[in-house]
Amino acid sequence: MRSRACWAVVTAAVAGLSLPFGAAAPALGSPAPSWPQARYSAAQTGYNPHETQLNTGNVHGLVTRATARLGDTYGGSTPVVAGGMVFVTSYSINSVREEVQAFPETCGAPLGLSCSPLWTGLVGDAAGSAVTVADNEVFVDSDTLAPVPSQELWVFPEHCGTGGATCSPLWRATIPGSVGSEAPPTVAGGTVYIPGGQAGSAYLYAYPARCSTPCKPTWRGSMDIGDVYESATVGDGFVYIPDYDGNLYAYHVGCATGGKKCSPAWQGNTGQLGPGGAAYANGLVFLGSQNDDVYAFKATGCGISGVDCSPVWQAVTGSNVRSEPAVANGLVYITSDDGYLYAFKEHCAFSCTPTWKAFLSSGEDSFHSSPAVANGVVYVSWTNSVSKKGIDAFSATCATGGRTCSPLWEGNGGSYYLLSGPAVAGGELWAAGGPQNGPADLYAFGLPVPSGTSTGS
Repeated sequence: MRSRACWAVVTAAVAGLSLPFGAAAPALGSPAPSWPQARYSAAQTGYNPHETQLNTGNVHGLVTRATARLGDTYGGSTPVVAGGMVFVTSYSINSVREEVQAFPETCGAPLGLSCSPLWTGLVGDAAGSAVTVADNEVFVDSDTLAPVPSQELWVFPEHCGTGGATCSPLWRATIPGSVGSEAPPTVAGGTVYIPGGQAGSAYLYAYPARCSTPCKPTWRGSMDIGDVYESATVGDGFVYIPDYDGNLYAYHVGCATGGKKCSPAWQGNTGQLGPGGAAYANGLVFLGSQNDDVYAFKATGCGISGVDCSPVWQAVTGSNVRSEPAVANGLVYITSDDGYLYAFKEHCAFSCTPTWKAFLSSGEDSFHSSPAVANGVVYVSWTNSVSKKGIDAFSATCATGGRTCSPLWEGNGGSYYLLSGPAVAGGELWAAGGPQNGPADLYAFGLPVPSGTSTGS
């Protein structure tokens, strides 16, 4: 007779789920572990409300569970988790290749299971791409150089192959020109939103999620400059997109049909240069800007088209803000080029001061990802040189009164050079990167295997 613990392992394997180190099987009826879009959802909050395994009491025990070779020089995007798999993009400049790869979520667990991709798909021949999973389909934004520079949206079946198979797309859409956005597509309500085009002639495109090649957009939202490097955000009946002109543009969902152009329903200005991506939560839209500030706008705007709406509140950091905010626990988390992670109240006074902050790294070559939040823990990947890099984890409510917090866990050192944001699902922490000159890897962090653990029954 099988033990209950062994039966839990078998059940999880059949369901395509993973059992991270030291974690119990998910309760029957609970959501499967997932982080399906780069910022978790179309609202871009960077918050997984279903994570129950990693917490402030055990995150200090995280170890590198697996390192999976991507086969290319650079990791191109934040990993996403869906359908029992982890999807990540990578690219090689010398071989002029981009691809999306699907690894089993059980990669490396519990005792060294295979970390080879189940399937791969070629998606372009330029540098950089990004992936999203929705409704059993995989959406990839990439660039191509031949026969002319353009941007492409590729769509694959989620379970299109096994054993390292090379998959063909279900359909493709080509966007003339390319700003090199590499923004993960945003999928909501049966529509795929993706910024594209070329500087001075760019749009926010809305495509039907079920389509065929050549797929044509349902509508296009006009933008001013069109240098867009972040994903669209959906909430309160609007689609939000930042532009390098310093504006956040908001369009009505379903504002047109037949590929017609839409004008913004409202816009908000965030000062000089381009804002980072936006997050929607509880009637507000949050984003940072390269004028060092963080802004909160009313999600429905001010009711006046063509006029800049005023923010509900504004906060100052120590330098440029180029990351996307995360929103959870009544707080807004965001990183700044001054090397700090900041936490502000979601509903703040007009001139907002941080509830707490934490130092990550500093220096001209510093990089700080957008935060990810799950079960009371905030994760940020960072680097300030080829010899010091990693991921830090903080308690989401570690302090008040603007005090400085220390990390609960520091995933520093090793050979990885983390450039992607983290994803957290099912007791696992995922990130993509690698040494500065490659090759790229997919990294899985989890809790240690308890002594005496066996895959036998």
